[in-house]
Amino acid sequence: MHWLIRKSNLSGIVTIPPSKSLTIRSIIAASLISGTSKIDNYLVCDDTIAVIEALRLAGIEIIEKDNYLLITGNTFMNNKDVFHMKSGATAFRMLVFIFLVKFQEFKITGNKDLLIRPFETFDKFFDKYNIKYESIDDIYHVSGKLEAGQYEIEGHISSQFASGLTLALSTLKKPSTIIIENEMVSKPYLEMTIDMINYFSNNKVRLKGNLIVIEEELLFKERKYIVEGDYSQSAFYLVLAALGFNINIKGLPKESLQGDYQIISFLNQFGIELVWEKDLLKVVSNSLKPAKIDVINNPDLFLPIAVFASFIDGETKIINIQNLRHKESDRVKSLTDNFDKLGIKYETTSRHISIYGNKEERNIAMLDGANDHRVIMAFTVLALATGHSYLMKNVDMITKSYPNFLEDINNLGGKIEMKSIEKLREDIINIDKQMIELFKQRSEHVLLISNVKKELNLPIVDKEYEAKQIARHLDMLGDKSIEREYIEFYSKVLDISYQLQEGVPKMALLGKGLSHSISPKLHHIIGRLNDFKYDYSLLEIKDEQELKNALDLLRKHEYKAFNITKPYKKEVIKHLDILTNKAHFTGVVNLVYMRNGQLIGDNVDYDGIVYSIKQMDINLQRYPILILGTGATAQTVARVLDGMMLEYKFVSRYPERKTQLENVISYDDLTNFKHYILINTTPVGMYPNINEMPVGLDEVEKAVYVFDVIYNPDPTKLVKYAKAGLNGKEMLIVQGIASFNQVFDKKVVISKALVDQIKKELNE
Repeated sequence: MHWLIRKSNLSGIVTIPPSKSLTIRSIIAASLISGTSKIDNYLVCDDTIAVIEALRLAGIEIIEKDNYLLITGNTFMNNKDVFHMKSGATAFRMLVFIFLVKFQEFKITGNKDLLIRPFETFDKFFDKYNIKYESIDDIYHVSGKLEAGQYEIEGHISSQFASGLTLALSTLKKPSTIIIENEMVSKPYLEMTIDMINYFSNNKVRLKGNLIVIEEELLFKERKYIVEGDYSQSAFYLVLAALGFNINIKGLPKESLQGDYQIISFLNQFGIELVWEKDLLKVVSNSLKPAKIDVINNPDLFLPIAVFASFIDGETKIINIQNLRHKESDRVKSLTDNFDKLGIKYETTSRHISIYGNKEERNIAMLDGANDHRVIMAFTVLALATGHSYLMKNVDMITKSYPNFLEDINNLGGKIEMKSIEKLREDIINIDKQMIELFKQRSEHVLLISNVKKELNLPIVDKEYEAKQIARHLDMLGDKSIEREYIEFYSKVLDISYQLQEGVPKMALLGKGLSHSISPKLHHIIGRLNDFKYDYSLLEIKDEQELKNALDLLRKHEYKAFNITKPYKKEVIKHLDILTNKAHFTGVVNLVYMRNGQLIGDNVDYDGIVYSIKQMDINLQRYPILILGTGATAQTVARVLDGMMLEYKFVSRYPERKTQLENVISYDDLTNFKHYILINTTPVGMYPNINEMPVGLDEVEKAVYVFDVIYNPDPTKLVKYAKAGLNGKEMLIVQGIASFNQVFDKKVVISKALVDQIKKELNE
C-alpha cells in the first residue's frame, strides 16, 4: 500500500494523542503493584498492544475500557509460553529485566524488524552477570536471576536498557545501584521511568549523574494515572504550523518531564515564537533562521527538526545523531535517502548532519517511509509543506505509535489517501476515459468555431487570445512545478485544434529556384506509405522580408513546418527561437517547425548525409576527402565527417577569402593529389545545366569515389564519369523521412529497403 499525498491547505485544531512512552511505562509500573490501578487516556497502538498482551500472558489482569485500563498487578505467573513483543523495542528491553526477576527463565521474541535492532547491551550485561541466553529460530531463551545489588549497564545505545533494569530492581526488597557506562543518550526518557516508579511508590529512586540509586525497599501503591499528550507527536504538527499552516495544538501539558517537551525550545532557536491560549499551543510568529540543535537526549525530534531545517535558508547543524542509526530504521539514512531523491543538500558525518535548506522547488519523487513510523510522519510533513503530490511507500508501520495520524491530518484538511499501485492505475484509466470524452466534445466545438471563422473570414490563430488562455490556465493550475509540462501539453492541444480547423496539415519548401524540385512528390510518397495525409508545396522566397512573412505563417499555424534550401539555410537562424543539437553543431538549418509556441530550427540534411556516407563502399580512412564548396551543405558534410573522426579539406575557387573555415585549398591544388574521395556540395551540374561539372575529367579520373549531393539529374555528369559514385537522391529521401518523423512525431525506421522503394517511385 502507498500513501498518495496531495497538495493540501491545513487548518484547525488537532488533539495530540497520548504519549506512547508514558503509556508503556505506566502500564508496566502498574503491573508491578498489588492492587488495581487505573491508567486513563492511554494510547492504543501496536507497541502498547504488544506490552498489554505480554503482561497478560505473564499473569497480569488488564481490563480495557473506553479510554482507560484497569490493571491488577503483581500476579506474575509463568506459563512457559513465548512472549511476543511484535515491533516494540521499549517494552522488549524493559520486560526482559522484569521477567528475569519474576520468572528467572522465559522465552521472548518479536518481529523481524525488532530482532535486527542492536541488543549488544543485553549481550554484555548477560555475560557479565552470568545470565544464560541463546536464540533458537528467532526465539530468545533466557535464564538467570537478578538480585538487589550493584550493576553496570551501557547507556550509549538507548536509555531503555537502564529503564528496564531500574524497573526490575525496584521490585526487590533491598537497595540497588546502577552505574551507567559510556555516554548516556536519551536521558529524559530514563528520568521519565524513574518519575513513573516514584509516582507509584514511596519516591525512593534517584538519578545522580551516571548513577541510579534505589535507596531502600519501595512501597508500591495502586494509583490513578492520566497519560499526557505526546510531545514527540506534537513536533510534526508544530513544524507544519511553523511553516505557515494555521494549526493549533490541543491535549499537551504546559509543563512536562517528557524529553520531547524540548521541541518548544528547539523551535525558539529557529525563530519560532509559541504561546499558550488557555489549552491551545499556537505559533504566533516565524522569523525563520538556521540553528544548531543537539538531539543527544531527544532522538525522536531528529526527523521533524531535519525536515523543518530543509525549508530554512542557510545551514542547520544537528549534532549527536549517532544513536539514530539504531532505531526502527537507520533514521539518518532514511532521511538522506529521501533528501537525495528530493534534491535537498546536506553533509553528514557519524555524529552530525548539516542541512542546507532553501525554499526552492523539490524534485517529484517516490518517498520512502522506510517502515518507520517517524520517517513516515516526517516526510508526510515535508510533502504537505512542499505543496506537490507525492507517493510514499513502506507506510504500514504508522500503526506502531500513531494509528490515527492519517485521520487527524485529513481532519485538518489534508488530502491523503491509501492507494495501491493497481488502484492508481485504475484511477489513471478512469481519468483517461474522462479525457477522451472531453477531447471529443472539445473537437466538436473546435469544428463549429472553425465554420464561423471561415464564414467571417477570420484568422485561424489568435495569438493574443491564446496567450491569455495559457496565463489563465496556469493560474488555475496553481502548481509551478508542472507549468512547463502543462504549457507543452496545452500547446499540443492547440496544435491539434488548428489542424482540425485547417483540415490537412501543410508543409512547404522555402528557397529560390524551386521549380524543378521533386520534394512535393517525395513527401506525397512518404505520406502515402505511412497512411498519413499532408500537403507539401513550394514557396519561392525573394528576400529576407518574405522569409520573415513565411515564418509568421508557421506561428499562425497556417503551416506545420518548412524545409529550407538555398540561399536561406543560415539566414533563417536569426529569426528562430531554438536550435536543435544538429543545427547548432553545423550552424545550418533546413527544417523549421513549431513546438510550445517557439520556432525550432533543425538540420535533417545531416541525417541524409550520414546515411549516404555510410552507403559509400570504400575505406574512408585510406584516402584524402575533398569537399567541393564552402557553403551551408559543405559545412554540414564537414560536421558529419568530424563526428566520424575523418579528416578532410574544403576546395574553393577563392581560398584566399577570409573565412572561419580551416583547411581550404584551391581547385589548382587538386593537381597535388593522386587519389582522393570527392564530395561535391556546389550546384554545378544541377538541372538544367546537366552537362557541367565542377572539376575536369582528369580530376574525376583521380577520384576513387564521388558523392554528389545534387539529385537532379540522376546520375549527374560528375557521378556518371566517376569510377564509383553516388548522387544526392538517397540524401534527399532520408532528410525527407527525417523531416516527416520530426514534424509529425512519427517513428518511421530509415532502412535501405525503404529508401530504395521510395527512390524507385520517384524515378517512375
